[in-house]
Amino acid sequence: MTESQNKWFKNWANKRQKGAVYYIVTQTLIISGGLFLGKFAGFALFTNQNRWGEFLTELPTTVMFLLAIGIPFNVISWFLGEWRYRKRSDKQNIT
Repeated sequence: MTESQNKWFKNWANKRQKGAVYYIVTQTLIISGGLFLGKFAGFALFTNQNRWGEFLTELPTTVMFLLAIGIPFNVISWFLGEWRYRKRSDKQNIT
C-alpha cells in the first residue's frame, strides 16, 4: 500500500474504535453546522434586517432538512468506508 493508503487505513481504524454512531453524529453536525452558518451569513448579509422573524420561523424546517439529508448521507459514507477498510484489510492479510 502507498503512504496515503496506510494513513487512511490508520485513520479509519481510529474511527472504527469510536464507533459508527459517533462518526455519523459528528459528521452530520459538522456538515449541518457549516450549511447553517452559510445560510445565516447569507441571510445576515443579503437581506433586510427587519426579516429576522422569517429566518427564525424557517429555522425548524432548516434543521429538519439538514438532519434528513445529513444522517442518511453519513450512514452511506460509513458503510463505504467500512467496505474500503475491509477490502484493504483483506489485501494486507493475503500479502
